[in-house]
Amino acid sequence: MSIIYLSSNDQRPQNFCNDFPSQINLGSNAEISLIGYSGVVKGEDTDVVDDIHITIMEGINDTMTVYRGKIAAATSDKEVSYLSWNCRIPPGSYDPTQLADQIGVSLNNTEYLSQYKGGWTCKFDDITNPDSLWIQTGKARGATNVGENWISYNTGVSQLGIGGIPPVASNQLLSFVAGKPNCESFVCLKHAYIGDSGTPQGNTATSLGFEIEFTTVGAGYEQCQFSMGILPVESATRLTFRADENPIRGYVAPLIKDYIWDTTRPLDYNHDFAINSNGGEPTGFFSVGLVIGKTGLIGIIDTKSRGDNIKSTRDITWTATNLGAAGVKKLGISPRYNAGSGFPVFDLLADVGAGWVLLGSTPINEAGNNLYRNSTKLVYGVCVDPKFIDDGASPPAQLAVDITAKAMFVNGGGALAGCTEPVYLGFTPFPSEQHAATYFPSLDELARVGVVNKQNQSNSLGSTMGFLTQWEEQTGALALTTGFLGDTVLNVVEEIPLCPIIVTCPDLGARGYIGAAGGGGSQSQILGVCPISGAEVKDYAFSGQTKTNWIQLHNPNPIVITRLNIILKDSEGKEIQFLKPNFNVWLKFKCDYPKGRNQEVLSIGNRTY
Repeated sequence: MSIIYLSSNDQRPQNFCNDFPSQINLGSNAEISLIGYSGVVKGEDTDVVDDIHITIMEGINDTMTVYRGKIAAATSDKEVSYLSWNCRIPPGSYDPTQLADQIGVSLNNTEYLSQYKGGWTCKFDDITNPDSLWIQTGKARGATNVGENWISYNTGVSQLGIGGIPPVASNQLLSFVAGKPNCESFVCLKHAYIGDSGTPQGNTATSLGFEIEFTTVGAGYEQCQFSMGILPVESATRLTFRADENPIRGYVAPLIKDYIWDTTRPLDYNHDFAINSNGGEPTGFFSVGLVIGKTGLIGIIDTKSRGDNIKSTRDITWTATNLGAAGVKKLGISPRYNAGSGFPVFDLLADVGAGWVLLGSTPINEAGNNLYRNSTKLVYGVCVDPKFIDDGASPPAQLAVDITAKAMFVNGGGALAGCTEPVYLGFTPFPSEQHAATYFPSLDELARVGVVNKQNQSNSLGSTMGFLTQWEEQTGALALTTGFLGDTVLNVVEEIPLCPIIVTCPDLGARGYIGAAGGGGSQSQILGVCPISGAEVKDYAFSGQTKTNWIQLHNPNPIVITRLNIILKDSEGKEIQFLKPNFNVWLKFKCDYPKGRNQEVLSIGNRTY
């Protein structure tokens, strides 16, 4: 058997982690036994709220997981719409109010759905919730469509002023300028809106999202052979983006500036959305978009895959709507939400002279078009068929149409509404052993929606904030009102009852149960119980040893340990609140004997003991 010594080391004594750079390798059918422990009980001078400071340490208690969407079994693929992500808090020492403020800032900085950006709040010691952290989140309606900085994607020339000609509006797209290279495709350098504009599905009063305006000049439609749409930045292979330098890398999401057109990055014809003269493709490969046919009919573009060759996955569905007579026309794509079925959609709209009409509605995740899960950064784009750009001949052989583009980029602020989807916060990693489902019946569903991988990167931040559960979930409306309320942050009672310390470790497959006289007990990975009354106590310090009691880890196969999280609980299954730093505990392991050997299969790094 081998002994492992663990210490809280300036972490919260009731919930701490120890990492092992040289991994511990346990053989099959491993067992663990708690040997001894030591700690210090709080005195009266430590029970003053004003003196409480919470330390956030890198990799120890700085990370939690966020997911928007359903996690229940039988959740449809259409309802699995978004990516989960990790929110990290910068290391440092905070008082409770400062920590609450930083949590709100970090959640808003890492949020990638536009309607929820800026909608996170975190309060401490609210009148109705004393001594606790209270996290809430809500959504805002989208802002108005505005013109922004468009460039020619194939030439890199800004539409703010092409080649020395007088500047035009930043949203006026000119495919032909005499004496200059033709502009076959365009992109906006500002990040596109991701999520729900707040407009009900099917509404034709507005086109919040992405719209273009152009004018037909005759009975033929050759002069307006173009397409427009939305795509992930990964499909605009000439674009890159830069972030503001952040002195605390990895903790606060960097402030992303506008995209950059990089002349050193040639078009990747297998993955790029844009047309080009050499390739001769007349229509852009947009995840969702609209295109005008030579007969004036409007088609809906749906590009499902972003794999090895996106050109094989694009579909065009022609609608019955025709541009009609000469005049001002508009096309629009509006991100919305299907409240009845529970998933985001794009409504496709057209105005051919008599107001907006609905062309169709495309679920974000239908048939593999997982736009919001493929990327957290989207781009607005326009492609013009190069065969129908004015060639400068006199008289001109073609009359290329001039396009005016407007789009939505941020939410409109103001009063927040309830979230559309449930909101999930994950606080601690999941056990790695095969019986995890015994404790977490939704683990399979959490894995399907991508939560497990992210949450396994989390640590003790949830406990530091006062959340004593593996995760918490709120329905959309309650995420704004009820929110997420921590069990406790501070212990401010004058007299602290000293109960036996229940030592648990969620990283190991030990099985135990903490009962309750009135019902409501819970399973817990108990390693042992540490009495204080029977321990040696002197000047608030205590220590003790326990009798050998081997606990099975239920691992038929060898396991590797790189981190152990120790959580100290009371008789109600809550984290104890009466200890000062630091708490220490020592454990021993034993494993099966392998055939032909006379020692246990336990090793540290490359050394076997």
